[in-house]
Parts: sequence; C-alpha cells; structure tokens
Amino acid sequence: MVAVMSEAAAKAKKREYNREKQRIFQAKLVQQVISLKDEVSVLEAQLAQLHLDKPSNIVDDVGLSANALSWKDVAAGLQDDTNRIVDINRRLRRERHSQKELLKTLQAWVNVQIRHSTTLCAPTHTWRNVTLLASPESRAVGYDWITAHLFYNTEAIFQRHAFPSVAPEEISGDFSIDITDPDAMQYVWRYQKEMDMPLAFVATCFRDNVWRSLMLGGFVILHTEVYEPSNSS
Repeated sequence: MVAVMSEAAAKAKKREYNREKQRIFQAKLVQQVISLKDEVSVLEAQLAQLHLDKPSNIVDDVGLSANALSWKDVAAGLQDDTNRIVDINRRLRRERHSQKELLKTLQAWVNVQIRHSTTLCAPTHTWRNVTLLASPESRAVGYDWITAHLFYNTEAIFQRHAFPSVAPEEISGDFSIDITDPDAMQYVWRYQKEMDMPLAFVATCFRDNVWRSLMLGGFVILHTEVYEPSNSS
C-alpha cells in the first residue's frame, strides 16, 4: 500500500513539474512577443523620423520599391531598345556597303579619266569630255567634280579669251574655232550683255536655257503643231 502511494505521489510531482515547466516556457514566449512588439514600435518610430529628416532630393527606397516595374515590363523595354539598336546597326552596315561600292566605282572612273593616250596641250581640257556613271550616287559625285573644275578654271578661261570685254559695246554671240589639234577641235562662243537686275534673278532666268543649249540637261521635247491651210484659203 505504501509503495502504491509513493508511486502516485511521484507521478503527481512529475506532472506538477511538467506544468510548471510549460508555464515558464509560455511566459518566456509571451515576454518575447511583447519584446518584439516593443522593438517594432521603436523601429517604426525611427523609420518615421528618418522620413521626416530625409532631404526631398533623395529617392524614397520604399516608394521606389512600390512603384517598381514588373520584370515583364523591364524585359519589354529592353527588347524595344535591342530592336532599335539592331535596326541602326543594319542601316549603318547598308550605308557602309554602299559607300564601299561607291568608292570602288569612283576609283575605276578616275583611273579611266587619267589614262591619256596623247600628250596634253595647253588648250585641251580632257575633263570636259568625261563620262558620267550610271548610279545616282556616282553621277552626283561626277557632277560635283565637273562643277568644281568649271568654278576654279573660270578666271583662267576668261583671261584666255578676253572676257568680259573692257569695251563699252556688248559682245553679241561671236565665236572662235581652235583647230590646233584635229582630234580636239574646240570652239568658244562669247556673249555679253549687261542687265540692271539682281544676279540671282538673271541666273534663274538663264539657267535652264543655258543648261539645255549645252545639252547637259538631256533632250528637250519640243511640242510642235502642223498648220494645214483650209481648202477655202
């Protein structure tokens, strides 16, 4: 009987010990929760103070995170930039290829122009008889080259042919023929008339006519009509 009572007392004591141990553990958990809540309150107060003390020109990290783009939006933006750069790269490659082809064409063109079979004499100007190439880019460069030669040789040509005239009378379409070299016969046509008008206006009026008369602007289609007299006349 005594042994049974001792065993029951031991079990009761053990249960009491376990309950006390559980109570102490729960008390510690409650204390930790209270401590964490207090720490959260302190941190929130510090964060609020930092927001108040932060200069206006500094980006708010919290707001930035809230307004940040999604990864899909970022990927779409990067794809647009990539496509744009690829298009620019392709365009530059095409321009580079076009410039290389133009350079090769012009090199061949220049080589043809500088191969003279005879010795050049003073009045012979072979650059006037050059052949323009077919491609628009090459023709544009050829036009610029011929125009530059015309401009830089203007004074020398005028001096050689006594133009403009120092005499008060006007020059009305006289011309001279140079047959020194039968293979390079040249004629010079002079026409001088003074007009009391702005140069830009006169140049505009004469430009197309001179261009066509020198056959540099292509053929001019003339619109003609045939007059047939009536039977009564």
